[in-house]
Amino acid sequence: MKKSLTEKISKDERSKSVPAIPDNIIETNPNYLAELNEYRDGILLFNLTDKNVWSKAVKDAEGLKAYYEKNKYSYGDFQTSKAKITADYQAYLEKEWLGGLRKKYPVILNRTVYNQLLSELR
Repeated sequence: MKKSLTEKISKDERSKSVPAIPDNIIETNPNYLAELNEYRDGILLFNLTDKNVWSKAVKDAEGLKAYYEKNKYSYGDFQTSKAKITADYQAYLEKEWLGGLRKKYPVILNRTVYNQLLSELR
């Protein structure tokens, strides 16, 4: 039976290639937690966008065809324009998705804080 690459590399070799993260990293590097959260949020956003826009546009053949029929005047033949239609359909899905989020979760801006931030940036 063949061994996988991970099995071939000894545990010692793997531990040498990945630097150990000190237990007190958050205390010694105040930016670490913010960077970790930014990384996590980026992955979350990527996965949500993939689910609601990119993969949906590729897998939803009926929706893509309906989008094409509705906007046929902007394209030539469906097969020759499929890449452009898919890209435009993704943009449409993203706009619809974000619109639904804005409706469900309206943004309320604290004008006092906003103006204070603006004055600090000037």
